Amino acid sequence: MTVPIYQKIVELIREEIRNQAPNTPILSERELEKKYNASRMTVRKALDLLVEEGVLYRVQNVGTFVADSKLHKKTDKHALNSFDLQCDYKIIYFDVKDENREVAQKLEISTHDQFVRIVRLNLQNGQPESLDQIYIVRLMIDDSVMNNILNILEFSAKIETGSVNQVFVPMIVPVKFANLLNVKINTPIICIQSKINTKNGRIYAYIESYLNPDRKSIEITI
Repeated sequence: MTVPIYQKIVELIREEIRNQAPNTPILSERELEKKYNASRMTVRKALDLLVEEGVLYRVQNVGTFVADSKLHKKTDKHALNSFDLQCDYKIIYFDVKDENREVAQKLEISTHDQFVRIVRLNLQNGQPESLDQIYIVRLMIDDSVMNNILNILEFSAKIETGSVNQVFVPMIVPVKFANLLNVKINTPIICIQSKINTKNGRIYAYIESYLNPDRKSIEITI
């Protein structure tokens, strides 16, 4: 069976960066096109696959870089378990908002619809392990629990009757969260982007979980 060109490029890049230090920039897409005599679409498909695997990460308007190998091993434990924490946590932010086009698109609601935003710092032995930025559709939260944040953060019933979709995204730690996670600015991390869906297929919550690479060794099954 013929191996697709993009898959050959994936393996060539994987071999070339095997011994390179984390955060080392790789060639631009244009340079890779010339090097492998391939189309931009083929090169981009290969890079997208390596980014999805956590082998590479992108910085918008800057370039593509080698990810830290300790950020991608095998079989994740954080993913579903992150919704029912066994560790301590602090609520950094809690509010009801609207008129945010980006969040509205993620929750598939109108920009005029309200959503709850919660920022939660998760601690293990007093040290920051991860940070969750949580968005929940306000209309799906019963008024009787709006004053009890513990009930709002109880996702088990929603998961049991619905579903969860997750994407693992290598990235640079957002500047606004670097200090909270106790990591240096420009540190490569993994962000787990989760969507909790109701049994009817509607999005109940969208969660961005930023993992502290010094505290959380994430494993991803490919």
